[in-house]
Parts: sequence; structure tokens; C-alpha cells
Amino acid sequence: MIPVSRERHGLTLLELIVGLVVVALMVTAGYATFGAVIDRRAQIQETLDPVARAATLRHTLAAWLRVGQLQVAIGAVPQDGLHLGMGGWDNQLRFVTTAPTPMRTTPVTVFLYVNTTNPRLPRGLVALLTPQVGADSMHVQLNPVITGMRVELLPDTSNGLSWMSLQDFTRDSASVNGKPARPPIAVRLTLLAATPDALPPLLRLPIVVPVRRAL
Repeated sequence: MIPVSRERHGLTLLELIVGLVVVALMVTAGYATFGAVIDRRAQIQETLDPVARAATLRHTLAAWLRVGQLQVAIGAVPQDGLHLGMGGWDNQLRFVTTAPTPMRTTPVTVFLYVNTTNPRLPRGLVALLTPQVGADSMHVQLNPVITGMRVELLPDTSNGLSWMSLQDFTRDSASVNGKPARPPIAVRLTLLAATPDALPPLLRLPIVVPVRRAL
């Protein structure tokens, strides 16, 4: 009698179990790797978000000032700060800009100020935007952790260049009809916080911008 060979089709139970175990191990390893990638991506995003916001704020302020016209009244305390309940000279700067703003119209008068005391207004660095035609004014919070802003102007003088505080500039500069006889040629903003590490490194660096003639 000639033996008949039988070809085996399919898998035995043992092979099936081994295969399922291997697949399960691969899925588990892949899930763990995927989870690690997601966690790493979240960490990177958490690091980059403050940097991106800081870069955007620097760019916005520089763009507003670069095409702006400072409004400096010689010998007078800025009235905007008094109206908002802040008073004094610190933490405020007023200028007119034709750069894009949330108002979606130009030109716009920008009163840049720092609020740490008035509960009715946004806290931190704020821009009060007032269009010269049309819509009402609006307060735009630029950064809530900023607690101070040092404003310095570079006068156009023939006896050397030296930065002056806004108060010193308005006190010591010669004037014509209440306006600077020789307008500043640049402005330097230094943003401050309660602790230095509360601000990203990009915002700890002074923002220096050449400006157009003051009004």
C-alpha cells in the first residue's frame, strides 16, 4: 500500500497563541513609543509657546513704533496715565501708528501702559487703542505678567548721544509750542517683571527702535 501524504493547512493552536503573543508585544511596544513621542512633543510645545509669544510681542511693539510718531509734551505730565488712575511718568508711552492693530483701521493712537493697581482694567502691559476716525477705544492686554516698563529716548543732539528717561527728556529738552524742538531719533523700551525669570529671555532684552518725528 502506498502511503498518502497529508498537507497541513492553517495553524495549530500553539502557533496561533505564539503569534498573538508576538502581536500583543509589538502593539504594546508601539503604544509606549507613541506615548513617549506625544509626551515629548507636548514638552517641546510647552517650551516653544512662551518663546513664540515673546517674539510676537517684540515684533508687534517694534512694528508699531517703527512707523509711529511719538507724542511728547515738554514740561507736562502725561494725562493718559492720570485719567487711568496711574499718574506720574513711569510705565507709559503715547504714539500714533499706521501699522496694523486689532482696530483694523489706521491711523491709531496707541497709549502703551502698565497696570498693576486698577482692577477695572486689564493687568500687565496694555495698549489703549484709539482710532482717529470711527470706532470706540479698546484696551488690549499684551502681557499679563509685566509689572513695569522703562521708556528712554535718544535725543538728536550734536554734542554726543545719550539715552534719556522720558521724564528727563520732557523736562530738559527745548520746546517749540510745547513740542520738542529737536525730536528724539529712537526709543528704547525695557520690560520688567516681579522676578527676572518671569519673562522669557526675549522680553528681558531692551526693544530699540528708530522713530519718526515726535508730535
